[in-house]
Amino acid sequence: MGAPPAITTGIGNNAAAALLASGRWAEADQLLAELVAESTTNFTRYLQLLQLELAVGRGEAERAADLAGTLGKSPDDPRLVGSLHACLAEQALGTNDLAVAAAEVIDGLAALSGAAMAEEEIRLLAAGARLAADLASLPAAARPRDFPDGWDQLAATFAESAGLIAAEHGDGQPDLAAFGAMVGAEEARRLGTDNRATWRAVAEAWRVAGWPYWEAYARLREAAAAIRAGRREQAVRALAAGQDLAAQLGAIPLVTMASDLARRARLAPGTADPVGSPQPSARFDLTDREVEILARLVQGDSNRQIARALFISDRTVAVHVSRILDKLGVRNRTEAATVGARLGLVADPAEPT
Repeated sequence: MGAPPAITTGIGNNAAAALLASGRWAEADQLLAELVAESTTNFTRYLQLLQLELAVGRGEAERAADLAGTLGKSPDDPRLVGSLHACLAEQALGTNDLAVAAAEVIDGLAALSGAAMAEEEIRLLAAGARLAADLASLPAAARPRDFPDGWDQLAATFAESAGLIAAEHGDGQPDLAAFGAMVGAEEARRLGTDNRATWRAVAEAWRVAGWPYWEAYARLREAAAAIRAGRREQAVRALAAGQDLAAQLGAIPLVTMASDLARRARLAPGTADPVGSPQPSARFDLTDREVEILARLVQGDSNRQIARALFISDRTVAVHVSRILDKLGVRNRTEAATVGARLGLVADPAEPT
């Protein structure tokens, strides 16, 4: 339409950010390459920041280092610096470089001091809360000795600060609400009080927000909590969901995290197909029976028809339907059927109806 580059590049940046957040990483990568090649404005560094996000998510350490070096030379801008430190903190957490992660969180929060940038701040708080929980799980002798001074005092403020941000902005921004829930879950993990339901709620918040990367992370934490509780069947489902989502994205650090978790817990390897699409029974924590019943809701069966087909009581069907509604986050059978149809569920025609 003949708009100047300052406008078209800004629109392209927003489009790439949306593609990145929603898990369409290949499209984001292609768009960013085109935009960077054409950009002659100050927006170039924001495009490169998104490229860094993608490199970190994929585990491309060398590319991430090159982009971080370039961005480190940019003029100070809280919108850029805060996100840069958060991204680098997440990378360090993925490689278990905890002292570097702490330094990035501290520097990022300092750069945002007084800037009133909720999105950048709560993301840094989430990285910090994750780090604090990771540290709490280590024996004292294994804690890094070169940790920044004042870390413990700062870490004690993360949960409250994130709660305030989520309370003020969460209603209109699902991603901020999800980050707030994640900080709360990480704080519970630090204290040893988190459980499977804690992380299921976080995963659901990220699913509603439409951010599959963080949904995958939360499902892996859910799997870990289920393992600690001795709920191995539920652990396998959560692990498969996280592993599937991570594999679809090409998020190698999360795929590695899933594999390590499966190995430590001695769960069967290959719980997910690395090239297939996520299974509803895993992503929504549906049991095999609940998948059967959801498939019959898709074809419009009543509770009595389902009971006869599956040789169970009407009351048992009603219980299963109630659980399905809860797990899918829907209000009624019609909405559940819509979700089931979108997932491609169809009842076996060989079974009696």
